[in-house]
Amino acid sequence: MRADRRVRWISMVLMCAASAVRAQDFRVETDVFAPGAKEPAAEFLTIFYGNTIYDFRLSEPREITVFDMARGRFILLDVARKMKTEITTSEIDAFNQELRRRAGDRDQAFFQPDLTYSFDEEEGRHDLTSDKLTYRAKGIRPKYAEAVDRYRVFADAYAQISAVRPGNLPPYGRLQLNKVLAEHGEIPEDIERTVTVANIFPPKKITARTHHLANWILSEQDQRRIREAGDQIAEFNSVTIDQYLGVPAVASK
Repeated sequence: MRADRRVRWISMVLMCAASAVRAQDFRVETDVFAPGAKEPAAEFLTIFYGNTIYDFRLSEPREITVFDMARGRFILLDVARKMKTEITTSEIDAFNQELRRRAGDRDQAFFQPDLTYSFDEEEGRHDLTSDKLTYRAKGIRPKYAEAVDRYRVFADAYAQISAVRPGNLPPYGRLQLNKVLAEHGEIPEDIERTVTVANIFPPKKITARTHHLANWILSEQDQRRIREAGDQIAEFNSVTIDQYLGVPAVASK
């Protein structure tokens, strides 16, 4: 039932986003830092362009994720292999729901996270905490109020498609964080995530962080990246999601 409500909510926001005007286009640069690192392990550029969102991984291995909001569809482009695949938000949600159904008791902290929310007024920070998973996030109010919903739709869908990749966390904790930020009219600026690995002794805490920088004007280089992504969609070899990820029967499990 909750999955049905989430799909209806996403559909409603997608229909609203379809009326977005060109003046509301914006970009977000994201640096991803590994635990304890001072230099980013990965760099991304996300361009919100009308009803389509382009997420460019600027570090190796280079990949472009294109999210067609109106159709609820992702196109993944592997630049090195000149390979593409498509998957819908409905297929992604069904995959994650099936993983959630099969999860054992040990994994419930991530598949059914019981996160407690608090706001640190001194730091201006949203905290979502549990024994095994914690998010600490600072947000900013975007120049355009409509950017909040557009960013949340993308962030929710991106969290779910990331969970399809082997080794990544289930999306449900991040979905709660996205909801909190949106309810406060914010998009993220800094996010710190701590995961407690309990299957080793002593348990180990692993903390990673991301920094997000928003800009409300697209450059000519941004426009060129969008055009090049369109050319790559037309030219790259189409494969199944299983072939793209290199794992068996991902979409069907």
